[in-house]
Amino acid sequence: MIDLKTGEIIVNSDLILSPKLSLEEFKKTRYYTGQDEKMYMEIDGLHKIDNHDFYISLYFKDSFLKEVSLMIYSPLIKEWDEEPKRKEIHDEYLKSKGIKLERKWDEENYKADVAEFDWGEIVSYFETKGYTSDILIIYK
Repeated sequence: MIDLKTGEIIVNSDLILSPKLSLEEFKKTRYYTGQDEKMYMEIDGLHKIDNHDFYISLYFKDSFLKEVSLMIYSPLIKEWDEEPKRKEIHDEYLKSKGIKLERKWDEENYKADVAEFDWGEIVSYFETKGYTSDILIIYK
């Protein structure tokens, strides 16, 4: 999935995500389909990484990749109220890759599970307002 030393994610041979990826470079790929550059840009379809199917969204800031949102597709999650299960699936996946998450708190409220690195951080969270769960790769 992710090179823990560099933060690089190899999706496939023609899509390698890293903090060095510029918006201009991304626009030259087949994955750029005119998405709004000021928002998270969803990459169409599911993408196989480590034998899991992922939905992928990208966020660019100051012309470089700032965040990657990954969501594992699971046939076990059929209804929106089953979404907390996805958080558990994400955490198990990250744990299987040797990523140790630390629970973070914000003003005594649970915020997210985070692993910090020199290049940025990996965040696994369940967002209660939107009722979604993601793995976020946030580059410095």
